[in-house]
Amino acid sequence: MPAAARRRPLRGGPLLLAGCLAVASACAVHVRRLPDGPGAPAPDAAAAWREATAECRDVHNATALLRVAVGRSPSVAVGINVSAAGGLRLDGAQMFLLAGTADHAELLLPSDRRLVVAPAADIVNALVGVKLAPAQLLAVLTGCVAVSPVMLDAARFDGRILVRTADSRVLIARSDGRWQVLAGDAAGVDIDYRRFDGYWPGEWRATPADALAGPVLVVSVDSLTVNDPKIEHNPQVYQLVRPPDTRPMTIEELRVRVRGGGA
Repeated sequence: MPAAARRRPLRGGPLLLAGCLAVASACAVHVRRLPDGPGAPAPDAAAAWREATAECRDVHNATALLRVAVGRSPSVAVGINVSAAGGLRLDGAQMFLLAGTADHAELLLPSDRRLVVAPAADIVNALVGVKLAPAQLLAVLTGCVAVSPVMLDAARFDGRILVRTADSRVLIARSDGRWQVLAGDAAGVDIDYRRFDGYWPGEWRATPADALAGPVLVVSVDSLTVNDPKIEHNPQVYQLVRPPDTRPMTIEELRVRVRGGGA
């Protein structure tokens, strides 16, 4: 897990992370959209796609420290462990702790010992406004966007190539002498990479694809580690130890709380 020494208690309430969800217009941040239309033939697309995803397509798990904000709201430090097999752990220091799998995850709010049990993607959506399951989150975090990296077809738009896979569309272009992912969509979420540190994303943005002016998740990535064998073979990473006096909270109550309605 990310080093605890790099985290610090956060002020402003247990779910400050999504503070701009209720006032998205005041926190507007834009996401690059994919090109429309059929485009032109791209006979070099297969080789370009292999180069753009050479590192991320073989990632099985990742650990990182993230700085996460919605729109222009203050960012929050979140530790993440995520695996292609569906494990997810998000540690928001004093604010929240999520652990589980794609089908069954648990979110603990330590301040009042409330516990939400739901699919991981639903909890992530309630917290930050975008719905990403663990495998999709891993693909976005490591720069592939696509969970299934096999290219089905592609089209050229000037110097860029739009690649379609079984679960995503991904826009790639040449940068610093190599093909690199610029943006994409993953399960109804638009992704926009703003900065890379070497081969790995250093900053990205995400917003629901069907949202005309919805909130934008802004993520900065620090201390990314991939394919850690200690994580790969340790299911306890994705298990939550419940305090004995937790009280249940529904996913809808969580949504209300995130938006400032209490609960």
